[in-house]
Amino acid sequence: MFPRYDIEKIKFAVDDQTFQKGVDLYERKKIKDFQEDFKGFSAIVVGSQPYQVHVSNEYFNRGRCSCYLGENNTLCKHIVALAIYAVLRGDKISLKDKEIIGDIKCSGVMGELNPEELDLIKKEISTAIKYLKPYCGPSKTWDANQESLEEGCKRLTSIINNLPISNQTAELIIKMLLKVDKKLSCGGVDDSNGIVGGFMEQVIDLLKEFVKMDNNCVKAVKSLIDQKTSFGWEEPLVKIYN
Repeated sequence: MFPRYDIEKIKFAVDDQTFQKGVDLYERKKIKDFQEDFKGFSAIVVGSQPYQVHVSNEYFNRGRCSCYLGENNTLCKHIVALAIYAVLRGDKISLKDKEIIGDIKCSGVMGELNPEELDLIKKEISTAIKYLKPYCGPSKTWDANQESLEEGCKRLTSIINNLPISNQTAELIIKMLLKVDKKLSCGGVDDSNGIVGGFMEQVIDLLKEFVKMDNNCVKAVKSLIDQKTSFGWEEPLVKIYN
């Protein structure tokens, strides 16, 4: 039996520090006595001491651990390590899979995407934006909704960080921002925690960097003139164009 999640799901849905610690435990072969049952997977995960750990086969963030965090219903590195093992079964984790996303940063590479690459990136952006879900349920679903917003922003960050610098990619990023803005303004997304807004601010700073490195990128900003956005995020970019 294999889990219904994969490494990508774990990586984008867990905070960077916990994911990195989980990867470290996995790579140091600290998962012992791995077993399957009808509900998921169990093992001994050796941290500062051996811990009894169980994780669901459907949701990597649902499990039990005998460590302090686990006993207080907090997702810990031991559960993450076991979830990774359930996916990989001891195989090597790739450099790409264990790469930490972090903040939005400029790739520093000049160039354009070819048609196939552009089409793939557009599809990846559309998939990531789906995680920016509206909040309309009871209060007990609030945390899950905010986790989905964080995951969507991390997925978008991963895409953006690898884009080359050009007017083409600047246009792509601006179109993405407009789609995200629509989610905020009329899509029912509750961003009272500022998760999505903070992400957008970083993207705007990135676009400024694009213009500094390639003045041709300023052409992409033209589409924002006379646009009405949810909190006026386009204004710094329009000033650059003007």
